[in-house]
Amino acid sequence: MDYAGSNDCWTNDDSDDHAPVADFTGRDSMAAPVVALGGRQIDVDLLLLFHAVAETLSFTKAAKALAIDQSWLSHKIRQFEAALGLKLFIRNTRNVELTAAGRSLLAPVRNMADVVHR
Repeated sequence: MDYAGSNDCWTNDDSDDHAPVADFTGRDSMAAPVVALGGRQIDVDLLLLFHAVAETLSFTKAAKALAIDQSWLSHKIRQFEAALGLKLFIRNTRNVELTAAGRSLLAPVRNMADVVHR
């Protein structure tokens, strides 16, 4: 599964060469549910990617836990940030931190993740 386009991470496209090695959610990508965020319909899987990085504060750990490629995960998060027009993470060579916008998004995404994982 892929969220195609440099700034268009709202639609599915299975053509990405760096797609996950497994469907980490266990759902058929064509049937992935969406949620409304800021007037846009966002694939739940994209929010789950954000959630994994936000909870671990590590792209490497999140990718490993989700059994997906780290570079693909990083790319998807960058696309998500660009589409939102917000920086969600502060990245450097040693750390990943949430920005104020990332912290604001985390609480509702955490609640959504709890529902999805039930």
